[in-house]
Amino acid sequence: MSNVTIQDVFDKFLPYIADRALSDEQLNVIRCIQKCRTSEMGFNVSECESCHSKFIHYNSCKNRNCPMCQGMEVDEWIDLRREDVLEAPYFHAVFSVPSSLNPLIYNNQKLLYNALYHAVNKTQ
Repeated sequence: MSNVTIQDVFDKFLPYIADRALSDEQLNVIRCIQKCRTSEMGFNVSECESCHSKFIHYNSCKNRNCPMCQGMEVDEWIDLRREDVLEAPYFHAVFSVPSSLNPLIYNNQKLLYNALYHAVNKTQ
């Protein structure tokens, strides 16, 4: 298994995409992720009570788009969603409607989503 991080990807490929039309917000996210858990973000030092070894812990960027910062939250969310999964055979279907119907559907969501559900449900 490779230990390539998103930081490595940005470091290697950002020069090739930096001249593309990236928004200021996108560039800010990239910069936050690049600095995450590095000396640029600052650090804390802890010491083992037994052996007195010192450990440096670099601060995270806490950006909501950072996979290193949000990884634990994502894992917790996935675990919670697994609890919602029914122990039965089922499938997930996605369909779309013409965009011209969006205002109609938005104003009649309960009625029309119910109608769409029953239109695709074979058991009804």
